[in-house]
Amino acid sequence: MSIKALYTETLAEFLERNESSSPWQQLKTRFELMPQFDVGGEFDRTFYELFIEKYDVREIGAETDSMFYHFLNETLSEILIKYKPKIVQFVNNFNDLFKRSVSLEYHDDNKYYLNPVNTQADKLQNRTKYDGSKEQSFAFLTSNPRMMQELLDIKDIYYEALAEFEKCFMGVF
Repeated sequence: MSIKALYTETLAEFLERNESSSPWQQLKTRFELMPQFDVGGEFDRTFYELFIEKYDVREIGAETDSMFYHFLNETLSEILIKYKPKIVQFVNNFNDLFKRSVSLEYHDDNKYYLNPVNTQADKLQNRTKYDGSKEQSFAFLTSNPRMMQELLDIKDIYYEALAEFEKCFMGVF
């Protein structure tokens, strides 16, 4: 006599039954709203693929399919609000993260009239016009190792976002 463990289904088993269903396809489309994190062209995995890879053997934490869809949808909405802007900024500014200067541009056109009340008479006394730019340094007291640590902390945001789905599954890993 063998004893079979009683458990809910894993995500992989759930997907075998539901991957082509309309609710799952809608959820998968929402996963695609998360920006793809590419590390120097070496990493081509989407957030959805990482989610499936991380949680495929985990037991779903809901008694019904509709509750599980609800939990995933709710968690994905929270993740998109909390993490998407941070990841987008990181990806867009990745090449400039170690720069310790910023380029400042300025433009001005000052006109001084003989009679400041009536500028229609074209009695211009003096005009000062200038355009320019300069490099402004910042982060003088920040070391390279400290900047590297902050960069690595930012990169962890993607995995923090994946960890938010823990509440949708049972058990501790």
